[in-house]
Amino acid sequence: MDDKEDEDTPQEVPNENLVEFKVKKSSCKAAFTRASNKMKDILSDDTSNKDLAKESLDKVEEAMDMAVQSVQDLALVVKDSTELASTLNEIGIFEKQYDELMSLYVEVFTVSSKSDHKVSSKSGHKVSSKSDQDH
Repeated sequence: MDDKEDEDTPQEVPNENLVEFKVKKSSCKAAFTRASNKMKDILSDDTSNKDLAKESLDKVEEAMDMAVQSVQDLALVVKDSTELASTLNEIGIFEKQYDELMSLYVEVFTVSSKSDHKVSSKSGHKVSSKSDQDH
Protein backbone atom coordinates (compact mmCIF):
# COMPACT_ATOMS: atom_id res chain seq x y z
CA MET A 1 0.00 0.00 0.00
CA ASP A 2 2.89 2.36 0.66
CA ASP A 3 4.11 1.77 -2.89
CA LYS A 4 0.73 2.77 -4.30
CA GLU A 5 0.71 5.97 -2.23
CA ASP A 6 4.19 6.81 -3.48
CA GLU A 7 2.97 6.40 -7.05
CA ASP A 8 0.04 8.76 -6.47
CA THR A 9 2.09 11.45 -4.76
CA PRO A 10 4.25 12.42 -7.75
CA GLN A 11 1.14 12.85 -9.90
CA GLU A 12 -0.43 15.19 -7.36
CA VAL A 13 2.63 17.42 -7.14
CA PRO A 14 2.69 18.23 -10.89
CA ASN A 15 -1.05 19.01 -10.77
CA GLU A 16 -0.43 21.42 -7.90
CA ASN A 17 2.51 22.90 -9.81
CA LEU A 18 0.37 23.20 -12.90
CA VAL A 19 -2.22 25.24 -11.01
CA GLU A 20 0.49 27.39 -9.43
CA PHE A 21 2.13 28.01 -12.79
CA LYS A 22 -1.21 28.87 -14.40
CA VAL A 23 -1.97 31.34 -11.61
CA LYS A 24 1.49 32.89 -11.96
CA LYS A 25 1.11 33.11 -15.74
CA SER A 26 -2.28 34.75 -15.37
CA SER A 27 -0.92 37.27 -12.90
CA CYS A 28 2.10 38.08 -15.08
CA LYS A 29 -0.07 38.37 -18.18
CA ALA A 30 -2.35 40.81 -16.35
CA ALA A 31 0.65 42.88 -15.23
CA PHE A 32 1.90 43.00 -18.82
CA THR A 33 -1.52 44.07 -20.06
CA ARG A 34 -1.77 46.81 -17.41
CA ALA A 35 1.72 48.10 -18.24
CA SER A 36 0.94 48.02 -21.97
CA ASN A 37 -2.34 49.88 -21.52
CA LYS A 38 -0.68 52.52 -19.35
CA MET A 39 1.99 53.04 -21.99
CA LYS A 40 -0.66 53.34 -24.71
CA ASP A 41 -2.39 56.01 -22.61
CA ILE A 42 0.88 57.89 -22.18
CA LEU A 43 1.64 57.71 -25.90
CA SER A 44 -1.86 58.76 -26.91
CA ASP A 45 -1.63 61.92 -24.81
CA ASP A 46 -1.05 64.96 -27.02
CA THR A 47 1.72 66.14 -24.73
CA SER A 48 3.58 62.84 -24.50
CA ASN A 49 6.49 63.09 -22.11
CA LYS A 50 9.45 61.14 -23.49
CA ASP A 51 10.93 60.44 -20.05
CA LEU A 52 7.60 59.15 -18.75
CA ALA A 53 7.13 57.05 -21.89
CA LYS A 54 10.64 55.59 -21.54
CA GLU A 55 9.93 54.72 -17.91
CA SER A 56 6.68 53.11 -18.97
CA LEU A 57 8.48 51.20 -21.73
CA ASP A 58 10.94 49.85 -19.15
CA LYS A 59 8.00 48.62 -17.07
CA VAL A 60 6.43 46.98 -20.12
CA GLU A 61 9.72 45.22 -20.91
CA GLU A 62 10.05 44.00 -17.33
CA ALA A 63 6.44 42.78 -17.29
CA MET A 64 6.93 41.08 -20.64
CA ASP A 65 10.05 39.28 -19.42
CA MET A 66 8.14 38.03 -16.39
CA ALA A 67 5.15 36.97 -18.51
CA VAL A 68 7.34 35.10 -21.01
CA GLN A 69 9.19 33.37 -18.19
CA SER A 70 5.92 32.34 -16.57
CA VAL A 71 4.73 30.85 -19.87
CA GLN A 72 8.02 28.99 -20.27
CA ASP A 73 7.75 27.66 -16.71
CA LEU A 74 4.19 26.53 -17.35
CA ALA A 75 5.21 24.85 -20.60
CA LEU A 76 7.60 22.63 -18.65
CA VAL A 77 4.75 21.08 -16.64
CA VAL A 78 1.99 21.00 -19.28
CA LYS A 79 1.51 17.48 -20.58
CA ASP A 80 -1.27 17.95 -23.14
CA SER A 81 0.24 18.84 -26.52
CA THR A 82 -2.69 21.07 -27.52
CA GLU A 83 -2.45 23.02 -24.27
CA LEU A 84 1.33 23.21 -24.67
CA ALA A 85 1.01 24.70 -28.16
CA SER A 86 -1.59 27.18 -26.92
CA THR A 87 0.61 28.10 -23.96
CA LEU A 88 3.69 28.65 -26.10
CA ASN A 89 1.62 30.66 -28.58
CA GLU A 90 1.12 33.25 -25.85
CA ILE A 91 4.80 34.19 -26.11
CA GLY A 92 4.18 35.20 -29.71
CA ILE A 93 1.19 37.25 -28.61
CA PHE A 94 3.30 39.09 -26.01
CA GLU A 95 5.97 39.77 -28.61
CA LYS A 96 3.41 41.07 -31.12
CA GLN A 97 1.88 43.42 -28.53
CA TYR A 98 5.35 44.61 -27.55
CA ASP A 99 6.29 45.23 -31.19
CA GLU A 100 3.10 47.25 -31.68
CA LEU A 101 3.94 49.36 -28.62
CA MET A 102 7.49 49.90 -29.87
CA SER A 103 6.17 51.01 -33.27
CA LEU A 104 3.80 53.44 -31.58
CA TYR A 105 6.61 54.69 -29.30
CA VAL A 106 8.90 55.31 -32.27
CA GLU A 107 6.11 56.91 -34.28
CA VAL A 108 5.09 59.27 -31.48
CA PHE A 109 8.59 60.43 -30.72
CA THR A 110 9.78 60.55 -34.32
CA VAL A 111 6.81 62.77 -35.20
CA SER A 112 7.30 64.67 -31.93
CA SER A 113 10.98 65.25 -32.66
CA LYS A 114 10.20 66.55 -36.14
CA SER A 115 7.50 68.84 -34.71
CA ASP A 116 9.88 70.16 -32.05
CA HIS A 117 12.18 71.44 -34.79
CA LYS A 118 9.31 73.50 -36.21
CA VAL A 119 9.02 75.82 -33.22
CA SER A 120 8.31 79.43 -33.99
CA SER A 121 11.03 81.63 -32.57
CA LYS A 122 8.57 84.44 -31.78
CA SER A 123 5.76 82.58 -30.04
CA GLY A 124 7.49 79.45 -28.77
CA HIS A 125 4.53 77.38 -30.03
CA LYS A 126 4.74 74.43 -32.35
CA VAL A 127 3.73 75.14 -35.91
CA SER A 128 1.59 72.41 -37.41
CA SER A 129 2.31 70.82 -40.77
CA LYS A 130 -1.00 72.22 -42.07
CA SER A 131 0.11 75.75 -41.15
CA ASP A 132 3.39 75.18 -42.96
CA GLN A 133 1.49 74.21 -46.09
CA ASP A 134 -0.88 77.19 -45.90
CA HIS A 135 1.86 79.82 -45.44
